[in-house]
Amino acid sequence: MDWFAFAKDAIFAALIIGAAFLTGGMLSHQLNRLHSADRMPAMMFRPLKFVVRYGLMLITSLLVLGAFNVDIGNFWNFISAVLGLIAIGFVAVWSLLSNLSSAFLLMTFKPFKIGDKLELPGDGIAGQVTNMNLMFTVIRDDNGHDNHVPNNIFFQKPSRKLR
Repeated sequence: MDWFAFAKDAIFAALIIGAAFLTGGMLSHQLNRLHSADRMPAMMFRPLKFVVRYGLMLITSLLVLGAFNVDIGNFWNFISAVLGLIAIGFVAVWSLLSNLSSAFLLMTFKPFKIGDKLELPGDGIAGQVTNMNLMFTVIRDDNGHDNHVPNNIFFQKPSRKLR
């Protein structure tokens, strides 16, 4: 075994890991700053932080394997196949994705917030917004009943903010 080549690869891998830690720290700091300044709702913060953390871990792992001259060509084929299957699965669950993307848009553009009174005239639903999550917005009517309205409804049908 060529110890010099191994040591060179190990130093390069350590540099990659160090750069990944620095990058992760900077990204985490920026995300925390956006979240604490109320520029990013909590509903977007956690999933984005998850994607950044594990995406960075995956990229770092692949770069470290590359530093040790490990052939990752088959791995890329495997990842491509898995991503293709995931894409097919996403098509099958379009309603779920529609509600998730609508939730992100509602949190970003903030046409209403928790505590506002809303009316969905075509559906006969009116009341106060008591909760919002990735799938539903909960509207409590005057009788105290909770109506779980899918988030994508706010982009498909008219709604009215009451004063």
